[in-house]
Amino acid sequence: MSGSGSYLASLHNGLMRGVVYKGSVLLPPLLSGRFFTEEECLADHPLAVIGSNYKESLVARNGKQYLEYRDRDYEVIGIVGLSAASPIDDVVFVNLGSLTPSDQLNGIFYIDCSDGNERVFSELEEQSEHLFGCGLKLRETPKAFIDVVAGGMYMKSYLKILTVLLGLTAFLSVLIQSVREMSVEIVVMKIVGIRLRKVFFITMKKKLIAFAFGMISGAAVDAGLIVFGAFSLPVNWLIRYGTIMIAAGFVLMIIWILTVFVIEWRMNPKEVIQKI
Repeated sequence: MSGSGSYLASLHNGLMRGVVYKGSVLLPPLLSGRFFTEEECLADHPLAVIGSNYKESLVARNGKQYLEYRDRDYEVIGIVGLSAASPIDDVVFVNLGSLTPSDQLNGIFYIDCSDGNERVFSELEEQSEHLFGCGLKLRETPKAFIDVVAGGMYMKSYLKILTVLLGLTAFLSVLIQSVREMSVEIVVMKIVGIRLRKVFFITMKKKLIAFAFGMISGAAVDAGLIVFGAFSLPVNWLIRYGTIMIAAGFVLMIIWILTVFVIEWRMNPKEVIQKI
């Protein structure tokens, strides 16, 4: 626990993960229950958060669930998993303090944090020299194929910003073209004396129907993908980002409605006819 900042250190030994973390970190996705607290990570009381494939091996005792794992009875406090079957279903997370000193030396430690991995490693190495008289061996970080191709820059922040700007540009382009196509219809209705409120309703009716149909069908598809486990992603992630996309759709529709209303209100029939 000598590293500064927030990080998670995990001992990998087969399918077991001996976990200790500090500060605010991204924990494994949960299907039920909870994960260890920061204090429980170093406690000697054996706790476990298991993959869903171990549920059939649980034993109920005194109102709690236990898993016999590596000759010890672990109290199960949570179950991890994604929205579909994945390798995490076979993993067992235990608090590092429950492992014997020999078990803690048998495996590979991985340090993970949003930034400063090298700094944390250096701080832990200094303590290792002080406590044990030896340093730590730094292994090369495994890379996925996409990291090799993109040089570790896949979907960095600036790429996300560019993607959003591209989407907004496409939205504005469609909005402008749509209003231009309706301009003659709007001018004719204004010339014959139709009120602005009715003009707005007539021009927006089809768009609102399309919007409602798109939002309902999109939400239904999203729900189906989550329920049937089409993607091996954390369920809470899917729900959160699905909610964000739906909210974004409503915001864009409100912007569309207000923009069209302002354009129709300020549209001068004489100027449109001269352009025609």
